[in-house]
Amino acid sequence: MTPSGKTLPKITAKTMVRTTGHTPTRARAGIAACTLIVAAAMGLGENALAQEDDAKTDGFYVRATGGLNILSSGGYEVETADGTANTSDADYQTGYAFGGSAGYEWANGLALEGEIMYRRNDYNGFEATGLGTVASGDLASLSLMGNVIYAFPGLGGNGRLRPYIGAGAGIVQEIDTDITLDNGDTLTLSGDGFAWQAMAGLRWQFSRRWRARVEARYFDGSDAALTADAATLRPDYTPLSVLLSLGYGF
Repeated sequence: MTPSGKTLPKITAKTMVRTTGHTPTRARAGIAACTLIVAAAMGLGENALAQEDDAKTDGFYVRATGGLNILSSGGYEVETADGTANTSDADYQTGYAFGGSAGYEWANGLALEGEIMYRRNDYNGFEATGLGTVASGDLASLSLMGNVIYAFPGLGGNGRLRPYIGAGAGIVQEIDTDITLDNGDTLTLSGDGFAWQAMAGLRWQFSRRWRARVEARYFDGSDAALTADAATLRPDYTPLSVLLSLGYGF
C-alpha cells in the first residue's frame, strides 16, 4: 500500500514472464542481425582484398613460352649462282617454338617486353626449282623482338581471366635451312632480316604472382634472305604459332 492508500499490484513470477517474455526473442533477432552484418562485412572485405590482389599485376615479370609452330606451304624463291631465279612451293611439317621474355606491366594493363624465340619446321619432300628435289631438311629461326601488349579488364567476378592483344617488331637474328637433296648433296644457308608479329590470347592469374597464357601468334620474317655460295633462298616465312606460357610477376 502506498502513502495515498492505493494498493500496488502484486508482482509474481508469472507477471514477470508475461511482461518481459518478448525480450529473449528480440535479443536473438538482434544478435542474428548483427551476426549477418558482420559476416557480410567480412565477406565484402575478403572479396575486396581478393580483387585488389588480382588487380596488382603491375611490376616486372618473366615468362617461359612454348608450343606448336605451323608453317603452311608457300612461295620459296631460289636464286642460283648464275643469277637465275625460280619460285617453288615449299611443304613443311608442323614444328615447334619455344622461348622466353621479360618485361614490365603497368596497372592499366599496358606492358613492354623483350623476347627471344626459337622456331623450327622440317620439310616434307618437294621440288625446289633450280636446286633439285629436297628429300629432307629443316627451316629454323632465332628472333629477338620487342613487344607491346595490352591486357583488357578482367572477366568474371574476380577478374582473374584477362584477354589481351599485342604486337612486336625486331629481327630474325638468324634464320637458316639445312637441305639434303635426293642426290645426296647437302646445303646450309643462313641469313637475317627485319621481322614483326601480332598476337592475341587469354591470361589466367591463378595466384598472387603466377599467371598462365594461351595465345595465337602470327610472325612474319619474310624479309630475310638465306645465302650460300650455291644459291640464295627467300622463303615466305610467316608461321602461325599456338603457344602456352607460364609467367611470374615480381
